[in-house]
Amino acid sequence: MAHHASVSGVVNGSKMYQDGDWGMFHELGHNHQWMSSTLPGTTETTCNLYSVKLMTDLVGKDLREGHGSINTASAKNRVENYFNNGANTSSWSVWTALETYLQIYETFGWEPITAAYQEYYYNYTTQPSGDTDEFNQWAKQISINTGMNLVPFLSAWGFPLTQSTFDSVGHLPVWTTDPLRGWVHDYDPILSDLIDTNVTSSSADLNFEVYDNGTDVNLTVCWGLADGGNITTMWDNCQGLGISSVGGKSYSVSGLISGQTYHWRAMGENDNGQTWTPAAIFTTS
Repeated sequence: MAHHASVSGVVNGSKMYQDGDWGMFHELGHNHQWMSSTLPGTTETTCNLYSVKLMTDLVGKDLREGHGSINTASAKNRVENYFNNGANTSSWSVWTALETYLQIYETFGWEPITAAYQEYYYNYTTQPSGDTDEFNQWAKQISINTGMNLVPFLSAWGFPLTQSTFDSVGHLPVWTTDPLRGWVHDYDPILSDLIDTNVTSSSADLNFEVYDNGTDVNLTVCWGLADGGNITTMWDNCQGLGISSVGGKSYSVSGLISGQTYHWRAMGENDNGQTWTPAAIFTTS
């Protein structure tokens, strides 16, 4: 691919280093796209990664000055419109899709993006095939190379990601400071690893892990002689624990009856509603 309108400028080194040429860089970028890593709707998007890199690294322009379509105001309006319309990948293309990549770049730099693409070029014996497979493989690969779980972030953008993809990067910390949080998307919490400790005849410590703290989430723990399910009023006892934060949580309960089996769950609540864990049980001595 080449940009005919740029022919005269290409051989003018002073002009290229001073002003660059987005269109030429864009067309050259097409020559470096690997289709299994070019996600659906992004044939005219990921070639712009080369334009961005050359305009910033070679020409020396600030990220948002390389092209009028990615200036701060345009980017803000575009992202807000996309999420207001339901964040559907059917409209995730060109400049909108580029914002997803740029948000990753602005936090993590080029290195993990480059490393992720290198995996496709050099290390895959079988390339992903089909829209769903391509979205899921990219989510796994970019998470591995950033060292952060980007699955919630990419799911917010509308990627059709599977539970197996989430599980494959579940050992990585969630990117809980991504720019969508508190702006255009409210994240649900991810609560896991319910463990009871120090169980006596009348007390126990209820422990769980907040893997993803979500957006403005308040935590609650409920316990009782019967499983109240996902309805707080059906539990014998519920206690608010305050605003969610990533990490281990523990709450000590007392006044229990000896020799009884107790059920308990943790719950996080925000503007999206309530997110409950499965029930755990313990038996007092």
